Amino acid sequence: MERKGLTNTRDIVSNFGDPEAVVREWRDKAGDTVEIEVFYGGKDGGDSEGHGHYIAEKIDGLFQTTLDRHPDLEDGGRHEIEANSKRYAYNNEARQDRIKKKKEIIGQIGYIDYGDPGCVYKIKKLKSELENVGSCGHADNVALRREFKDAKDVFFNKRREWLEQVFSQTRMKKEQIISEAQSLRYLIDSNSNIVRDEMNRLFDEWKALPRTTREKDDELWERFNSIRTEIHEKRKTEYEKRKAQQQEARYKKESIVSQAESLAYATDFKAAKEEMKSLMERWKSTPRAGREDDDLLWQRFSRARQILFDKARQDYEKRQMEYNAAKARKESIIGQAESLCSTSDFRSAADQMRSLSDQFYNAGNAGKDNQNLKERFHNVKQRFYDAKRMAGEQRHREYQQRLQERLFDKQQKLSNLDNAIERTRHSISELMSRPEPSYTNPHRYEIAARRNEKLSNLNEKLRSMSERRSQLIDQISDLQSKMNR
Repeated sequence: MERKGLTNTRDIVSNFGDPEAVVREWRDKAGDTVEIEVFYGGKDGGDSEGHGHYIAEKIDGLFQTTLDRHPDLEDGGRHEIEANSKRYAYNNEARQDRIKKKKEIIGQIGYIDYGDPGCVYKIKKLKSELENVGSCGHADNVALRREFKDAKDVFFNKRREWLEQVFSQTRMKKEQIISEAQSLRYLIDSNSNIVRDEMNRLFDEWKALPRTTREKDDELWERFNSIRTEIHEKRKTEYEKRKAQQQEARYKKESIVSQAESLAYATDFKAAKEEMKSLMERWKSTPRAGREDDDLLWQRFSRARQILFDKARQDYEKRQMEYNAAKARKESIIGQAESLCSTSDFRSAADQMRSLSDQFYNAGNAGKDNQNLKERFHNVKQRFYDAKRMAGEQRHREYQQRLQERLFDKQQKLSNLDNAIERTRHSISELMSRPEPSYTNPHRYEIAARRNEKLSNLNEKLRSMSERRSQLIDQISDLQSKMNR
């Protein structure tokens, strides 16, 4: 098969992404390849059956696309070149389209970010895309290559200025980071963890910053890294010192925990709680023993304290129940004692009060109310005994009154008896002084007998009254003695 003075030397059947692609290589009379024609999915003779038709010609020593058409749905995918004039017209249209595409590629350079690490690669890729668009004619190719180079030079000049500004800002930021790192050296003794966190933050900021010039960046890094190393060594020394302190603190806290655990089962809760409070003060004054050890020791210490306080609380609740029961008993006893204050039989009431007093002091401890109840009971007892004393005094006064009345009666009787005795004695004396009847009196014996009988009666009466008088005197003496008691 020959075409326009060219010879189809062979058909190259290759995939090209389509197993049915047909590739022809056309050579001139000298045997040099000058054109490559491809039918995608198709058949020889230009029928691409809905796929495509591609022709590349050798122009300026390079194979460049002169025909790149794809089928339209309307014509079923047929593309036929009827005459050379139509083909050249199509090639001119394709050339203009390639010029437009190359200008669009050149214009993309202006949209590349100066800080994009892949900007050089992107420009190389754009150059490759530019060369792969195809030929636009020698003059246009040269002009477009020059335009691409100028756009590239402008980009790199501006990027260089941008980098100088960025490098300056970067150096300033790194100098600031170095200054902040230097200030951290004086905080290690007070708070090593803050220094560590701040140093890590500064290191992250350093890594996030771009590099400047190699010489300057190495100098800045050496300064910054020397500070990091110094801080690291100081933190290491501080860490070892802190570990030694924590070890000592752990020994102290283990001793505190052991004592607390022994106190957890004490029976003297008051003394144990005071001792536990003292251990708590010692715990607070002891430094930390490291987070893990300190947490475990605190759990043991807290558990021992909780056991003691729970037992103390249970004992307290039990004692409170006993106090309340004792309080109720004592309240009842006080009520009974108060009812005795209004009795009229203080003799038997006194026995009851003594019994209530014994019951009160045997009723048990009423806790915080015990003293108040004791004072109330004492006041009730005092009122009872005051009432008893007043009743006794009243009875004594009444008794004295009765004695006085009896004494007065006896004295009155004694006085009357003395008068009667005096009269009797006077009568006896009068009888005794009467003259004897004369012997001539015929009634002499009768008279004498009546006188003797009367005298005998008077003497008997006098004797009887004398006995009565003695009795009265004894009674009066006895009454006087009773009144003087």
